[in-house]
Amino acid sequence: MTEVEILAYGVQADEQPLLEQAFAGRHSLRTLAVFLDRDTAPLAAGYPAVSSSSSVNAVLDAETLAVLAANRTREFDFRLDGLLGRDVHGMTVGVIGSGKIGECFARIAAGFGTELLGWNVSPNPACLALGTYTDLPELLTRADLVSLHVPLVPATHHLIDAAALARMKDDAILVNSSRGGLVDSVALVETLRAGLVPKS
Repeated sequence: MTEVEILAYGVQADEQPLLEQAFAGRHSLRTLAVFLDRDTAPLAAGYPAVSSSSSVNAVLDAETLAVLAANRTREFDFRLDGLLGRDVHGMTVGVIGSGKIGECFARIAAGFGTELLGWNVSPNPACLALGTYTDLPELLTRADLVSLHVPLVPATHHLIDAAALARMKDDAILVNSSRGGLVDSVALVETLRAGLVPKS
């Protein structure tokens, strides 16, 4: 495998170790906390590969719509008539990964009057005023809605597996707006067929 020099924009301090682990021995990685824009673009000169996180607001707009849509489905009935849905206000929302996108999602969820639980490699100071950090098993057990915002690296592959799904409430909502590999899809299908976690 040919080693490639990669420059990654918009990387938070808590994301750095995960990225370094993912690329160790394969590629040379340099990370920047700043986002890619007109002023920072010259920093990428000479790098054959450049990565930039998506617009946080664009990702969160799409995710919030997904949460609201999932919250309106019931018993796999996707007809528009007769849907009762659930009130987001008062829900306990678990935010797995509190980087830039996770933080923005937490702020939106807080605006709906939810109780926020967070899990991250290291707490984001900006999120401490929004809710409480806890361990992953407790978050999965308590949350009415679980939203994933962690990168896909070896340590997070199938983070949501059969054991994690078994911890969740039977009527929990699972939203993965990150990478598909975070969820064990085989375990998820089996859980859905068993009538658990009906909204995902």
